[in-house]
Amino acid sequence: MMRRRNEDEREHGQILVLFALVLVVILAFAAIAVDLGVLRNNRQILRNTTDAAALAGSNRLPVTGSTAAEAVTTLVNSTIQTNYPGLPQSGTDIGKRCVKVAPSLTSVDLALGSCAYTIEYRCLIGADSTGPLISRDIPRVCDPASHQDFTGAGGTRSSPCDPYLGDKCNVVVVTGSSTTEYAFAPVVGISNGSSGAVSSAACGGPCGAAPLPLNDVELVIDTSGSMQTNKDGTAKTRIAWAKEAAIQLLTDLVNNGGIGLQSDGSTGNRMGITTFRGTPHSSTAGVSNPALWSVSVRPNPDGSLPSNSIEAYINSLSASGNTPTKEGMAAAQADLSTNARPKGPSVKRVLIFVSDGRPNPDLGPNNKPADGGACGPLVAPTPPAPTPTAPPIPPTTTDVPGNERPTQIQINDYLGLADTAYSIMIGDPTAKLACGATSRSTLNSNILDPALMNFLAKPDDTDHWFNPTTPDLLKRIFSQIASQILGPGAHLIQLYPAPVVTGVAGVTDRSAPKTTITISGTNLNGATSVTVGGTPYTVTANSDSSISAESSTTPPAPGTPVDVQVTTPGGSSPIVRPNDQYTYP
Repeated sequence: MMRRRNEDEREHGQILVLFALVLVVILAFAAIAVDLGVLRNNRQILRNTTDAAALAGSNRLPVTGSTAAEAVTTLVNSTIQTNYPGLPQSGTDIGKRCVKVAPSLTSVDLALGSCAYTIEYRCLIGADSTGPLISRDIPRVCDPASHQDFTGAGGTRSSPCDPYLGDKCNVVVVTGSSTTEYAFAPVVGISNGSSGAVSSAACGGPCGAAPLPLNDVELVIDTSGSMQTNKDGTAKTRIAWAKEAAIQLLTDLVNNGGIGLQSDGSTGNRMGITTFRGTPHSSTAGVSNPALWSVSVRPNPDGSLPSNSIEAYINSLSASGNTPTKEGMAAAQADLSTNARPKGPSVKRVLIFVSDGRPNPDLGPNNKPADGGACGPLVAPTPPAPTPTAPPIPPTTTDVPGNERPTQIQINDYLGLADTAYSIMIGDPTAKLACGATSRSTLNSNILDPALMNFLAKPDDTDHWFNPTTPDLLKRIFSQIASQILGPGAHLIQLYPAPVVTGVAGVTDRSAPKTTITISGTNLNGATSVTVGGTPYTVTANSDSSISAESSTTPPAPGTPVDVQVTTPGGSSPIVRPNDQYTYP
């Protein structure tokens, strides 16, 4: 009995040893399940962050000059820190830039080594079977004047580009990596894991597609007395809204093709301005400035807008008098017809009409006096019950002196000169406006300004007819117009698309031995390796759609199908059997 008890006592504590051993295994599995899961999640967060940062920066592309580049770089950095707080930045005081440029150029950021991510700029242009379309796209789309080295596959090629040296760059690339500290893996000697490099690229402009036509833009601005007011509760007058938005449009045109004659001898976009105010049917009711059509403007080396007569003219505008809408349209029509280039595949005519008030005097679309006289109907103590909205009555076809509301024929003639027409009515159409000692509410539905302004858009949809109620909204609308006429907005791109093998043919000489194959597919340009059944082949000819390769290795037994894989800087081709297989004879 005593002996049995002694044996039991010797076995005490064995469960602790077993538990300690098993715990290591449990924690190892926990490390796989939890730590690797966290690492995978952090990698996805990093991917989302680089995507967001590249897209944010590309909204300001193309970019030229250090000032403009710093604005893009700062936006990229702030987006990264917002989406992935604490990701190590540069120690550089100015901008914390983390900017990387071509190896042959001087690095912008001396503290680049401290960055967990890098920001790089490139120039992306189109390509065809002959190679990069340099003569078509440079310098109009982008211009890496300091370092031209185009690589890529498919329909695009890209080159390193440094806006700090004056290059015009249309792509921003954000590449980053992060380290995840493990919670359980340290028990097996692994304290952290790396996400590996994650890269996102985004482009602004045509991005490989054919550049859009240049634009001859006629900007028609209401400079009547109501534009000198700030009846919308904002600190700025409506004419100040219009001037800021017009300069925004001018800047966008300068940065996307330039204004007038460019340094390479080409002619870029052009811009004319017509204003209208004062006494109806007078010679000064609608005024254009033909001299503006001959002005040439190019970005400064730092990307800023240089001083020019168009900007000076915009800043000089003031507002007074009534609203002779019909005269303003007629003056703009004459200016566009006389000074703009003919419509065609290489030039697009664009009209932009900006006003805040109904025509004055306004006899309505049927040449009948407006309800309530010149001031519109008086405000009722109690709003009337809503009634179904009737479709707007189209303008009359009969021109009556003293009525500044244009006729349908006049509107058709005005729109007929342009490829596209935008109509912008500033201010809240439901706001009550002072009229002597009384006030007026929204005008009768038959003579609402929105109805008339809608007729001045071509086509008359929400992409061409706007009603901004704040200065910032008007500037965003002008930026939207610029993006519509100048090209597609910013979007993520694949700088070097991965190769795809669609067919393989070959000849095998077993006596030599030698095998020669021809690979067909897409995005094959720049092949760095070709393997057939794992055996490396030597590339002898390479284009975007075809590769010739050969090997002197003894082939396997006849009838053996093997996978053919192509690797380029864009990655390795996926296995797509049987299209990417070669069978040795």
